[in-house]
Amino acid sequence: MPTLNWIGKDKVVNHHLDVPFRTLEKQYTFAPNGGDDDGNMIIHGDNLDALKALLPMYEGRVKCIYIDPPYNTGNEKWVYNDNVNDPHIKAWLGKVVGAEGEDLSRHDKWLCMMYPRLKLLQKLLAEDGDVSKHTDHTGWMAIGTAQELTSITSSGNYYLTGDVTLTENEAWKPADGVVLCLNGHSITSERSVNSIIVKQSVTFTLTDCKGIGTIPNFNIAIWHGGLSLIVSKQHEKAATPCEPVMMSLPNFIFG
Repeated sequence: MPTLNWIGKDKVVNHHLDVPFRTLEKQYTFAPNGGDDDGNMIIHGDNLDALKALLPMYEGRVKCIYIDPPYNTGNEKWVYNDNVNDPHIKAWLGKVVGAEGEDLSRHDKWLCMMYPRLKLLQKLLAEDGDVSKHTDHTGWMAIGTAQELTSITSSGNYYLTGDVTLTENEAWKPADGVVLCLNGHSITSERSVNSIIVKQSVTFTLTDCKGIGTIPNFNIAIWHGGLSLIVSKQHEKAATPCEPVMMSLPNFIFG
């Protein structure tokens, strides 16, 4: 069976066992109409410690767990804080995990951070329990390079994971029904014209969920196609299908 290995994995495989049990200190209670509280809790603190503290009460009893971890895109600036008994990992303590080019081991750090938490979540789950992970692009496919962008051949929802630059020889012809979210990133091109060509009977939607994505010095040719530019959740501007026309978007900023 294939296995996933990364730097530090052998040091964190059993780290959840080394995490000490901590006592949850009750600070205050909210009880509607002066009655008894219903047992719900909001725990303030490191989630690794919180998960371990919940084991005595809830091991094997939780039906549904919903998590929202950092996505490790390189933009979150999260800090590695797990005190693993290993010199290599101790060197990571308290340091911001940077972007791909700044921190070549950020994926190793993310996996080392996630593994013991997932092990504790597994212990909390009931036999018929389920863990669900929050994502901002549920059902969306990640695009990280110009080659991946220009290789899209079918309809669907896509989002950028980083800035993309099209070369002089690259032009993107989106398939019908493609929705692309800039996700706060930019698309630049070395071409002076026709960087994106919306062909006949093609509907292409370009949006940006972060509101800071850019397409500087860009030209889009509309060949009997429909181009929808969603600049925010409330505003939409659609290009009417027409004769071949050049639509220039210099320094266009979404949001």
